[in-house]
Amino acid sequence: MKTQYATIVYNALKEAGINFVAYLPDDQIHDTQKMIVEDSDFITVAVANEGEGVAACAGAWLGGRKPALIIADSGFLVATWPLASLTVSYGIPILVIIAHRGEVGDRANWRFITYKFTTEPILQALQIPYLRASKPEEAREAITGAQLSASLWLHPVAVLLSGEVLRD
Repeated sequence: MKTQYATIVYNALKEAGINFVAYLPDDQIHDTQKMIVEDSDFITVAVANEGEGVAACAGAWLGGRKPALIIADSGFLVATWPLASLTVSYGIPILVIIAHRGEVGDRANWRFITYKFTTEPILQALQIPYLRASKPEEAREAITGAQLSASLWLHPVAVLLSGEVLRD
């Protein structure tokens, strides 16, 4: 992700009122994660797996925070059970930012194609609404809109960052 795109994502999270972020370090969205960690307005938790991130976000929300989980596709697959059993079942709004690979035209290597066929169907099966931001100019509106909906619906909402947003 180019630094200017990382800044767009970072600023959108601030604008959306996010003040707690759980993340598993990931090279695709590292620059955004680094900006968040360095900003004292955010409470950040680096987790060992994404399921722990869901639990941390749920606890943060119960404690009055506005949480976001920032992960890659593979991490989303790890987090499906905690998302379904905790946040969907109990109405806990978490903004889930997913670095989404495998789209047609994606410059990532062959191993990412599996996410083309798994991420969106699993979001649909879990009944987690989502938006895609494949162009930098779409990222701000997608993130702020998703956070607003998550808060109003008391339900997780995801944003798939893909395409040009993730390109270096």
